[in-house]
Amino acid sequence: MRLSTRFFLILFLFAITPLLAVDAWMINSTEVARANAMRLHQQLARMAADLVESAAADMNRSLSFVEDLERLSKGSALEVLQRAAAEHPSLVLLSIVGPDGRETTRLADAALFAQALQDRSRDPLILQTRRSGRASLRGPVWRGGEPIMLVAHSLRDGRIAIAGYSLSALWRRLSRVRVGAHGRLLLLGRDGRPLPGLGGGFPQADWSGPGKLGSASGWLEDVKTKAGTMAGAYVLAPSFGLRALTLQPRAEAYAKPEGFFVKALAILALVILLVALVAIYASARITRPLQILAVAANRAATNDLNVSVPRLGWGELDDVGRAFNHMLKQLRQYQALQVEQLLVEKAKVDGLVQGIPDGIVLAGFDGSVLYVNAVARKLLGESARRDHPRLRELLREGRLRDAVLGLLAGKRREGHLDAELETPEGQRTFACRAAIIGADGRDTGILLLMRDATAEKQLERMKEEFFHCIVHDLRNPISAIDGFAKLLLQRGDLPAQDRGYVDFMLRSTEKLRELVKDILDLAKLESGTMTLAKDLVTVPRIFETIRQVFAVQAQEKAIALRLEPGPAPHELTCDAKLIERVLMNLVSNALKFVPKDGSGTIAVEAKPAGADSVEFCVSDNGPGLPAADAAQVFDKFRQLSAGAAKGGYGLGLSICRRIVEAHGGAIWVESDVGAGARFKFRLPRASLAAKRAQAVTGPGA
Repeated sequence: MRLSTRFFLILFLFAITPLLAVDAWMINSTEVARANAMRLHQQLARMAADLVESAAADMNRSLSFVEDLERLSKGSALEVLQRAAAEHPSLVLLSIVGPDGRETTRLADAALFAQALQDRSRDPLILQTRRSGRASLRGPVWRGGEPIMLVAHSLRDGRIAIAGYSLSALWRRLSRVRVGAHGRLLLLGRDGRPLPGLGGGFPQADWSGPGKLGSASGWLEDVKTKAGTMAGAYVLAPSFGLRALTLQPRAEAYAKPEGFFVKALAILALVILLVALVAIYASARITRPLQILAVAANRAATNDLNVSVPRLGWGELDDVGRAFNHMLKQLRQYQALQVEQLLVEKAKVDGLVQGIPDGIVLAGFDGSVLYVNAVARKLLGESARRDHPRLRELLREGRLRDAVLGLLAGKRREGHLDAELETPEGQRTFACRAAIIGADGRDTGILLLMRDATAEKQLERMKEEFFHCIVHDLRNPISAIDGFAKLLLQRGDLPAQDRGYVDFMLRSTEKLRELVKDILDLAKLESGTMTLAKDLVTVPRIFETIRQVFAVQAQEKAIALRLEPGPAPHELTCDAKLIERVLMNLVSNALKFVPKDGSGTIAVEAKPAGADSVEFCVSDNGPGLPAADAAQVFDKFRQLSAGAAKGGYGLGLSICRRIVEAHGGAIWVESDVGAGARFKFRLPRASLAAKRAQAVTGPGA
């Protein structure tokens, strides 16, 4: 991320955080205002519903005259009605309808109802009461601008008592209720429409109500009217089936003007835009001098000391620019003083390196060739004479190129190999060593040394051939000595002392024959001329052979020999005799080093190593091997100090390694001084189709 971007983000976030906090506070305050408004409206609506229920209770008390009509014990029906009208002034109509539907008695407010008896046989209220047999309610109905609730009650003798209860007192009380400065309280009928006489035409003269409300109580937040958007609460008064509804302009209820949020968001967006513009300008002014200094410093880092920075114009930053220019001036002077001395030293080093008889190549980690001396240039030919060659182009020999490129890829720190290179004197063998070099704990590149080892390799091959010829020619004399010694033993008159000498001769010839056999087998393995007799064998069968060979020896030496073939897979394709020979060599070595005091243990184990391999392990509780010796234990004729007193010629483990590698496996040792040794090797579970595979490849294939 660029420095100017970071400064912009810091300034922008620093400035915008208080605005966001204010915005969050505004949102929270709006929620609080909404909750308060909802609570107030619900309380007012419930109070109004309670007033309606109180009126309904009073009306029910006024209907107690019905019981008197049932008994007629206190006088005639007219007297009962007159007494009820006197006790309850809210009763503006009292009437008794006979079974034929005609009124027989009637008391009514003359201003609201006619005084004459009427035929009410078709009155819906009367019909409903006769049909249900229970009291029926209708209203409120309006007479003379006064709300009246009509109640019809069925009597036992078939007559029906009708009462008209005036709700004017209730209407007057509800009219006095105010909801804020501009809100009103309304009553809604069963159809959800507002009842007249309340609200004075609020919120509009022809308002049809919020629609049918299904629940007993609730909150209305978005009631659209010509007077604006209203908010309110409603509560059901179940006795009359009416709902008390409070309405108030929503802006007044929430104490927020209409469009407040839109305006607030617009202002917030404008402020954010202004803050962003100021942050961009300020960050550019702050970071531009720093960017100029950074560019100049990067150029100076690439040894371009002729750069300078202009006046930065920002106080201390301008001082830094002048100090930077002064520093570059001093560096240029110092560089001029050192150039001549560096040239002299370079000439000395170049003369020394060019006089070394080995080829030297120095390369960087990017594959660029930094230095090639004259010997290497002669060996590597035309590619070394080009300007700025690449390492991949410079190295023609495949294995040498792969080894050096492997160092570049970080696979290892050092590599050794012999390479055949074509030179003006013909094809010659070079011992090549490639290693990562560095200074002050930091890797700087790869050094390749090439030494002409043709004479050494020829001498080594002559020595090997001479040695193998001698070993091969020893077989006949050894057989002759062995044969004559056995003939001597067959003589019955041979003295006991001479018989001992002959036995010693036989044991010595047997050791010599084993040595010759090991040398010849090792030569075959190294040259790739030994043929493997591969077949499908089982691990328990191999372990049984080991048990038969070493069980008696281990028992005689009081050594615990433990054989554990392990779980399946029990089969693998290999040359069973050669694998048995590997295990015998490893067990034989272990027998030499474990304690003979009864505490010695040797374990031979096998276990699956993945789906395609089997791992064998021969472990002991002997003295173990130092780490330096463990790395060389499989070298030919390598006899470690710990085993010098135990006998042997240093061929057994080398043969083990060649046999395992011939099967495509690997062998290694894990050991700590004083903690015993664990010789392990892993073999692939080759298919039976690989049976009788020929020509084992040598180590250099």
